[in-house]
Amino acid sequence: LMVYAYDIGEEGELNNGSTTISFKINQVVSSLLLSLSDVEVSPDENFTIGTEVFDQSGKEIQGIVHVEVISSKEEKFELAIPSGDFDNLDFPSNATAGIWTIIAEFGEIIKDETFEMLKVQKVEFSFENNVLVVKNVGNCVYNTPINVQIGKENRNLDLKMDIGEIRKFYLKAPEGEYNVLRSEERRVGKECR
Repeated sequence: LMVYAYDIGEEGELNNGSTTISFKINQVVSSLLLSLSDVEVSPDENFTIGTEVFDQSGKEIQGIVHVEVISSKEEKFELAIPSGDFDNLDFPSNATAGIWTIIAEFGEIIKDETFEMLKVQKVEFSFENNVLVVKNVGNCVYNTPINVQIGKENRNLDLKMDIGEIRKFYLKAPEGEYNVLRSEERRVGKECR
């Protein structure tokens, strides 16, 4: 800031002077923005969290935003996201269904958002000799029939399996080589049957 001062008399300008004054205005964090790629997410889907921090003049502040992600069962994990950047999260297929909370903190400013982890009925199949192994890898009770076809023969299996449960089914057929087909559907939503 430059200041110029003078006085005026009958004959014009009598005295004058100037000086320069410097001062610095410190940035003060005034807002923290937290952005989510969606308000509903399915396990096995990519989920993005973004952060931005601004000072009192609206200028972006650089720094690390500390983020805590909390499941509906209070399971927690932490992230450090640079201001103005994004981080991707990949949730496992058995991520706890329900409302999750994200808390972001930068200095004294705290911002929180929520999103819903949808319920997913999902099973994996494998074989151990003549035994069909079915494992519930979803995040809710699996309650869906499956159809197993061995050659020309069909067999319906009504499954009601808890999260992580493994069921084994002995499959028999006349001696020979067969193609074994199975049908099931992956269900995503707010309710599992």
